[in-house]
Order: sequence, then structure tokens, then C-alpha cells
Amino acid sequence: MQHLKELAAMTAVNEQLRKGHWSICCIDSAAQLLDVSARGEAYDILRALHCVDYNKMPSELRASIPDLIKQCLGIEPVYQFQSMQKEVIDISPARRMLKAIGL
Repeated sequence: MQHLKELAAMTAVNEQLRKGHWSICCIDSAAQLLDVSARGEAYDILRALHCVDYNKMPSELRASIPDLIKQCLGIEPVYQFQSMQKEVIDISPARRMLKAIGL
């Protein structure tokens, strides 16, 4: 049964990472399922990001989320959490001008 709990927690966290924003509720549910206490600095950082869109986070912060999740849940690195890596689309006036002339 423990293996299924770990698979369910990992699946739920990966699904959350595929969405457009972060939710601490996923960590809370996974921690409860795994019977771990998700507290400490890593949890505090993730809690502060609740409902923040991934594309509004600095890339360094966004890239650190999988490691913070591992710290919160005490899951060994063998579990692969997928990070949301969004391509940044440049829509600045200079970029629009370059695009208009075909560059």
C-alpha cells in the first residue's frame, strides 16, 4: 500500500507542476498521504508561492521547485519531479519591430 501512496503523491505533484501556477495544497495532500510533516524553510518558500503563475517567477526560483518539493516530502532523488519550463516569448516593442521586418 505504501508504494501506491508514493505513486499517487508523485503523480499529483507532477500534475501540479504541469499546470500554469503553483499550489501548496498539493504538498499538503501529498504529505498527509505519505504521513510526513511538510514543514521547514522549503515548505515556507513553497507556501509563499501559492497561486503564483510559474511564468511570473524568476527562472532560478521556478527551477528550484522540484528540489524544494523533495525537501518537504523527504522523498529521495530517485523520484523524478518534472519542472515547468516555459519558453519566454518576447513581445517587447523592439522585438515586434524586428518581427515585422522579418528578422
